[in-house]
Amino acid sequence: MAIINFLSLVNEAADFFQESSRMIVTWDGRNALVKPALEHQDQVDTAILNRSITYGFLIDSVLEVLTNAYGIARDEGRTAIDEYVVRKSIAKRCPYVMWC
Repeated sequence: MAIINFLSLVNEAADFFQESSRMIVTWDGRNALVKPALEHQDQVDTAILNRSITYGFLIDSVLEVLTNAYGIARDEGRTAIDEYVVRKSIAKRCPYVMWC
């Protein structure tokens, strides 16, 4: 059984980000963070168990992607952070292996 629920993690971070930035993170934008993370489930769970990373670190990693995505969306005149913007943000700066 997985220790980290990536959908919950991403939704928690995205909801917080939306409230603070006033920019919507679409469902496909959220899924663009969840889907690649699932491939690293065992690695992330092991790192959590070994205390080499924390839940807070993972939240901060999602927030970093979203913060960079916000800048990209703003620069391109977009009104929301969608899959395209998330992927572009990750390509620009990947904060943790599960999104690289």
